[in-house]
Amino acid sequence: MTVLLTAGAEPFYFGTYFPPEPRHGMPSFQQVLEGIRAAWADRRDQVGEVAGKVVRDLAGRTLSYGGSGVPGEEELAQALLGLTREYDANHAGFGGAPKFPPSMALEFLLRHHARTGAEGALQMAADTYEAMARGGIYDQLGGGFARYSVDRKWVVPHFEKVHV
Repeated sequence: MTVLLTAGAEPFYFGTYFPPEPRHGMPSFQQVLEGIRAAWADRRDQVGEVAGKVVRDLAGRTLSYGGSGVPGEEELAQALLGLTREYDANHAGFGGAPKFPPSMALEFLLRHHARTGAEGALQMAADTYEAMARGGIYDQLGGGFARYSVDRKWVVPHFEKVHV
């Protein structure tokens, strides 16, 4: 995550990934930095306005954590429903490309199955583990997984290996 701040520590530009070279409609990190330099030099008042809007928007958001902070059955059911809606029944995992190994979601599904016996939760987890292990993100020679797959089928790894 890249977050650029004003001198007063107010965020005005952010993004999760900027490739070394422009691709797939994304600017390179160098292009982002050049754009920010130009905006800071030529349109600093607009940068300040954007920063003010971001700060106001963030300040206006409220988070509800509930009483004890421990999720109850209703919250767990909502989490399961959200995962079920995002589940990719054709290729396993959640959502489209890029696909990241969803460790927290899989742990939740396994715990839900252990607690309730829900076979659907176990099946989503098992299918996702199998798709990851059979797909291109698993390093057949050295073990471990690439950080994510650039496609929704788990075929093409992003060549930034992590060991888990």
